Amino acid sequence: MLGTARSALVVAMAVVAFVSLPPPARAAVRWVTRQGTAGEPFTFTALPDALEIYEAGEQAQNLRLALVGVERVNARSPVYSGRVPDPRSIQVLPNGNLLFADRTYPMVAEVTRAGEEVWSYRQSDDAALSRPFSAQRFTRQGVSATLIVDRQEAYRVFAVDGQKRVIWQYGVTGERGLTVNHLVDPFYAMYSPEADTVLITDNNGANRVIEVRWGDYRAGAPDNGFDEQSIVWSYGEPGVRGSGPGLLEKPHCAQRLADGNVLITDADAARVIEVDRASKRIVWQYGDTDEPGPGPGRLQDPNHAVRLSDGHTLITETGGGRVLRVDRGENVVKQYDVRTAGRPAGQGTGDPDPRAAAYTRDGLLAVAESQFQQIVLLGHATEGRAESPPLDAGPAGKAKAFQSLTWQGDTGPAGTRIAVDYQVDDGPWRACVFTSGLRRFDFPAGTVGKTIRYRVTLGTADRGRTPVLDAVVIQAIKPKTGGAGGGGGGAAGGSGNSGQTGTYTYPPAAQGGTGTSGTGTGSGTHGAGSGAGVSGSGSGASGAGAGASAAAGPPDVPVDSVGSGPAHPVQGFEVQGEEGVSGVPLRAEKGAHAPAPERPGAPVPLLALAVAGLVVVAAFFGPWPVVAAELRRLTGFDHTRPTGTFPFRLLGK
Repeated sequence: MLGTARSALVVAMAVVAFVSLPPPARAAVRWVTRQGTAGEPFTFTALPDALEIYEAGEQAQNLRLALVGVERVNARSPVYSGRVPDPRSIQVLPNGNLLFADRTYPMVAEVTRAGEEVWSYRQSDDAALSRPFSAQRFTRQGVSATLIVDRQEAYRVFAVDGQKRVIWQYGVTGERGLTVNHLVDPFYAMYSPEADTVLITDNNGANRVIEVRWGDYRAGAPDNGFDEQSIVWSYGEPGVRGSGPGLLEKPHCAQRLADGNVLITDADAARVIEVDRASKRIVWQYGDTDEPGPGPGRLQDPNHAVRLSDGHTLITETGGGRVLRVDRGENVVKQYDVRTAGRPAGQGTGDPDPRAAAYTRDGLLAVAESQFQQIVLLGHATEGRAESPPLDAGPAGKAKAFQSLTWQGDTGPAGTRIAVDYQVDDGPWRACVFTSGLRRFDFPAGTVGKTIRYRVTLGTADRGRTPVLDAVVIQAIKPKTGGAGGGGGGAAGGSGNSGQTGTYTYPPAAQGGTGTSGTGTGSGTHGAGSGAGVSGSGSGASGAGAGASAAAGPPDVPVDSVGSGPAHPVQGFEVQGEEGVSGVPLRAEKGAHAPAPERPGAPVPLLALAVAGLVVVAAFFGPWPVVAAELRRLTGFDHTRPTGTFPFRLLGK
């Protein structure tokens, strides 16, 4: 019986130790708000003209600086003098000037970006000039020349030197045909210095690209010295229209690449293809012949394409009003929407008709655009700012502790920037200061509110480039309130203030609220008296001063709290004896009294109270040596011999 009691005592002590352990910490409730990602679009209150949202397929959105018309050559420019422009090609020269061909006001001209004429070739220079469609400036054997395609009614490709003398020509002026030294519908031509050849795109009715040897030209000789061997390479069956192997449908442009392959813009087939020179196999293609039209991987009436030095292909899409920059993986790296970016002020209707495009030295895109009658240089706005609406970032109407803000994207090269500010509820705007090389901002301790807004500012010093904002991610957690502060002490006969309720401030340690002391007033008479306290701020003459208490149990997150609760008056003391005499004994008046400046702990379970009582009883009738002896007996190490005299038998030996 006694052994059973001892065992029960040991078990009871173990239970008491277990229930005394602090409860395990609960996982913090966390909310994540994203904008700009798939299915979670940006929700800016208003998007200024300086910014645009680019839909990156089904994946996400990008916020960028908008494309705007930086400079224009139009009817008001000196080179046109009020005439209606109809530019069909564009080349940016090494000196920064622009060379273009205009079919309606028949001329080829070199102008500054302000539209001032530097050089031109007009009908006053050549009466046979009919409908110039493209022009290219090049140098051969130290001689600067301009290659001109004179399309319908002329049917020729020719070159003039600086003195405007014809130094080369393929095609008999005014004669249309497919035989040697004849063209059906010349559309574009490009001189290739590596091969000393001219690549000619013969469009509607011919459906071919031919490469003609420059050196065979002999002015005044039959067929200008050309024969069948003068065509060193060709693609497309002459006069046959199609998109199958070896066929073309109205080719508009062709470029001989450095490795000898040929890049061809096949307009009616809605594609741009790269053809292997030797095998004539298509080794690269952008555009779906079976599904023409604007859209990912598709084109609508492409008119011009050129391979850039970085391997990208710049495609001018007339029907879709776009200029696309496409990589070797057929991904659109950059898109210029001429419908919005190139539209002149006051031009509210109509779709643009971009014909060709080329980059300037400072990164602008020069576009020959016939519908709006201009050459427009597109570049990005220098700065734009957008604000989000108030975001709940968690349960609506509930307080949240905001932890971090992260932005995803690319600032690009030096000179471009992305800045982010935030506003909690109706507070002031504050800047997110990002660590160098990082894009995460940790909110300061105490950033708590029901809503949050963010404001992004994009800027660039290079109008050819823009920073790209892919997404904004905000993290918040459920806040916790700290403990109440201690009560303030009241003066004799007065009442003190209770401690204030603690609130969440999120520094690294949990603290209670801050209590204030009360200032009391009152008077008493000898033997009996009453006092009336007036709560207020200050310090009491007696009682507890400023109080602080710790949060009961570990909170979910490291928190601090400061007092902000209302004051609760408590009963003071009555003077027993003469008023104002030091050392007069006091007695407590009936009623509530100011508690000790500490917050209550967690409620104790009834089982724990019962076990605690059992332990207290055991402490009187079963001293700790008995426990030690019982433990030795239970574990097999009991080497003591109890005495036979009661009650010393209980003490063991």
